Amino acid sequence: MIKILIADDEALVRAGIKSLIPWEKYGYEIIEEAQNGEEAYQKIISLHPDILITDIKMPKMDGIALLKTLKENNISIASIILSCYDEFDLVREAMRYGAKDYLLKLSIDATNLLAVLNEVKKSLKNFNTESNSAVIDIQDLKDLFVQKLINKKFHSSTEIKNVIHNLRLNCELENYRLIQFTLFTHNGNPALHKEDGQTRILINNILEQICKRQSYCELIYFQNHYLIIHKNSNLKNLQLQISTAMKDYLNATTYFGISSSLPDYTAFPQGIEESHCALECSIFYQNLYQIYFEQISQEHVPSFSKEDDDFLFSSLLEGNFSVSFSICQKLMEQVTTEHYLKSECLFYFNEILSVYTRVARKTECLMDSILENNQNIFELLQEETNYSSCVELLKKFTEHFISVIEKKKASGVRREILQIENYVKQHYSEEIDLNTISELLNMCPSHISNLFKKETGINFSSYLTKVRMEAAQQLLQNSDTLIYEIAESTGYSNSGYFGKVFKKFFGITPEEYKRKYCPK
Repeated sequence: MIKILIADDEALVRAGIKSLIPWEKYGYEIIEEAQNGEEAYQKIISLHPDILITDIKMPKMDGIALLKTLKENNISIASIILSCYDEFDLVREAMRYGAKDYLLKLSIDATNLLAVLNEVKKSLKNFNTESNSAVIDIQDLKDLFVQKLINKKFHSSTEIKNVIHNLRLNCELENYRLIQFTLFTHNGNPALHKEDGQTRILINNILEQICKRQSYCELIYFQNHYLIIHKNSNLKNLQLQISTAMKDYLNATTYFGISSSLPDYTAFPQGIEESHCALECSIFYQNLYQIYFEQISQEHVPSFSKEDDDFLFSSLLEGNFSVSFSICQKLMEQVTTEHYLKSECLFYFNEILSVYTRVARKTECLMDSILENNQNIFELLQEETNYSSCVELLKKFTEHFISVIEKKKASGVRREILQIENYVKQHYSEEIDLNTISELLNMCPSHISNLFKKETGINFSSYLTKVRMEAAQQLLQNSDTLIYEIAESTGYSNSGYFGKVFKKFFGITPEEYKRKYCPK
């Protein structure tokens, strides 16, 4: 026999628990009762019970203090907490001190009491393995039931109804919906993927209590998601209760995916696929905490307009980050209004990024060189689990993209200016003007003029004059070349005009310069 001690300051509660089940029939024996934590502690020391069922709130020493004292003194005992519906913070604290499970006082009945006892019984070191194997895990049977439905192993509705009856499932597979839901922590991590058995027990118990109050509503844990088989009614109320409980107790956000209305058991595999698809959409969009399969668009995402395409292209090319990103946001928001599938959204995002690729080609910049830390933006978008993360990723990429393109353009401008300067230095003796440079660079003369002035601070004609005058100065200093010959060699066919330009540049005529700086 598994020995049990009950600790509660209310005699009626103790009596109620004792009367719920035929204890000895199931291998249990209530050996003693206690009115408070201090009394319970002394009886645990003297009687060595296997399981403690204790209230949280008691005089002299409460349930939390009792568990803490037992832990500090290395006294091993499997503990079950009695709590009210609004005492979850205390339950969590009790779990930290070693409590195995908990029961809600207001809804405790023979079924959930025995279920919790049998679960706790498994953890006892002295528990007989033979008797343990006889305990049927109802959750495993539920899971097997779902698997057989998905794989179409049942042959008739009568067979289904018999299984539902034998497993005592609270559901019907006629005119029903399947609801898949999952939990995320406050920092956006999946709450159900944590290897925390105690948290899982708490979640299961809370959800079981909520679902029990619903008509034709069966809860099953399936493939890291919770699955509910529910009649086609009052779904909103159920979702609200679950969301509120998970928020209050675990500070977790719940996302729901709901199938279409299913006629019978043969549509179960379809319902699994639909509810899973809806759940993925719910998680992806986030602001919609529940999505019905009927709300999801089954169409392909339409291409954005030629005007939007051209506007985004020119904004990126001009390096206008605020305009470029606002266009991207506008385009991306189009997919949220119709609740497109994630795969369709990602296809649409890739269409947007194709504009970026065209801009990169236009500026002779390889897309690979733009990708920061060699991370492929297309692959990163695929990995994101929600829409807002995709938007943030595209925002950062747009900022980085424009920065790289602007640097590329700046270096390209500098190259063009150097080409112009080198050409002038090599051909200053020839007839040169903006048309000559235009043909050389395949650019319009006015653009060359503006670009040259912007980058050098002087206009093209002034630069050409400067190069020619510096060449004339060298010739005057280092040779006996005649003035008219120097004029011709520096691009001036008229020596008189050459003289005027020289005087304006140096302040004296070529003859005066030669007499002053180049005496024989």
